[in-house]
Amino acid sequence: EERCLEILQRHDHIAILEDHFGHCGLYTRLCELTNRHSLATRLQSFAPRGYDLTVGRSGTYFHQRLGLDVVAIDRWISDRLQPAGM
Repeated sequence: EERCLEILQRHDHIAILEDHFGHCGLYTRLCELTNRHSLATRLQSFAPRGYDLTVGRSGTYFHQRLGLDVVAIDRWISDRLQPAGM
Protein backbone atom coordinates (compact mmCIF):
# COMPACT_ATOMS: atom_id res chain seq x y z
CA GLU A 1 0.00 0.00 0.00
CA GLU A 2 2.78 2.45 0.87
CA ARG A 3 4.51 1.89 -2.48
CA CYS A 4 1.26 2.38 -4.41
CA LEU A 5 0.59 5.57 -2.47
CA GLU A 6 4.08 6.89 -3.29
CA ILE A 7 3.43 6.28 -7.00
CA LEU A 8 -0.01 7.91 -6.85
CA GLN A 9 1.44 11.00 -5.18
CA ARG A 10 4.26 11.27 -7.73
CA HIS A 11 2.14 11.16 -10.92
CA ASP A 12 -0.75 13.25 -12.26
CA HIS A 13 -2.07 10.55 -14.58
CA ILE A 14 -1.74 6.78 -14.31
CA ALA A 15 -2.98 4.20 -16.83
CA ILE A 16 -3.74 0.74 -15.47
CA LEU A 17 -3.69 -2.19 -17.91
CA GLU A 18 -5.35 -5.36 -16.72
CA ASP A 19 -6.10 -8.63 -18.50
CA HIS A 20 -9.18 -9.38 -16.39
CA PHE A 21 -12.18 -7.58 -14.96
CA GLY A 22 -11.25 -3.93 -14.63
CA HIS A 23 -13.49 -3.42 -11.60
CA CYS A 24 -11.86 -5.80 -9.14
CA GLY A 25 -8.12 -5.51 -9.56
CA LEU A 26 -5.36 -2.94 -9.33
CA TYR A 27 -7.55 -0.16 -10.75
CA THR A 28 -10.08 -0.60 -7.95
CA ARG A 29 -7.37 -0.62 -5.31
CA LEU A 30 -5.76 2.55 -6.70
CA CYS A 31 -9.15 4.28 -6.84
CA GLU A 32 -9.66 3.41 -3.19
CA LEU A 33 -6.26 4.82 -2.20
CA THR A 34 -6.76 7.94 -4.31
CA ASN A 35 -10.11 8.65 -2.67
CA ARG A 36 -9.01 7.81 0.85
CA HIS A 37 -6.03 10.17 0.60
CA SER A 38 -7.86 12.90 -1.41
CA LEU A 39 -5.37 12.74 -4.29
CA ALA A 40 -5.98 14.44 -7.63
CA THR A 41 -4.25 11.68 -9.60
CA ARG A 42 -6.23 10.80 -12.73
CA LEU A 43 -6.61 7.04 -13.10
CA GLN A 44 -7.48 5.45 -16.42
CA SER A 45 -8.41 1.78 -16.70
CA PHE A 46 -7.73 -0.36 -19.76
CA ALA A 47 -9.38 -3.74 -19.30
CA PRO A 48 -11.31 -6.10 -21.56
CA ARG A 49 -14.99 -5.33 -22.13
CA GLY A 50 -17.34 -8.28 -22.23
CA TYR A 51 -14.77 -10.29 -20.36
CA ASP A 52 -15.16 -14.02 -20.93
CA LEU A 53 -12.64 -15.37 -18.39
CA THR A 54 -9.98 -15.78 -21.07
CA VAL A 55 -6.69 -14.20 -20.01
CA GLY A 56 -3.44 -13.52 -21.78
CA ARG A 57 -0.83 -16.14 -21.13
CA SER A 58 2.03 -14.89 -23.28
CA GLY A 59 3.29 -11.88 -25.19
CA THR A 60 1.69 -13.17 -28.37
CA TYR A 61 -1.72 -14.02 -26.89
CA PHE A 62 -3.38 -10.66 -27.54
CA HIS A 63 -1.76 -10.41 -30.96
CA GLN A 64 -3.33 -13.72 -31.91
CA ARG A 65 -6.70 -12.94 -30.35
CA LEU A 66 -7.06 -9.29 -31.38
CA GLY A 67 -4.69 -9.02 -34.32
CA LEU A 68 -2.58 -6.35 -32.63
CA ASP A 69 1.14 -6.20 -32.05
CA VAL A 70 2.90 -4.48 -29.16
CA VAL A 71 3.56 -1.31 -31.17
CA ALA A 72 -0.11 -1.00 -32.17
CA ILE A 73 -1.28 -1.53 -28.59
CA ASP A 74 1.19 1.09 -27.33
CA ARG A 75 0.01 3.56 -30.00
CA TRP A 76 -3.65 2.90 -29.11
CA ILE A 77 -2.98 3.59 -25.41
CA SER A 78 -0.82 6.66 -26.11
CA ASP A 79 -3.53 8.17 -28.34
CA ARG A 80 -6.03 7.85 -25.52
CA LEU A 81 -3.74 9.40 -22.92
CA GLN A 82 -3.29 12.59 -24.96
CA PRO A 83 -5.44 15.55 -23.85
CA ALA A 84 -8.20 16.46 -26.31
CA GLY A 85 -7.08 18.74 -29.14
CA MET A 86 -3.43 17.68 -29.14
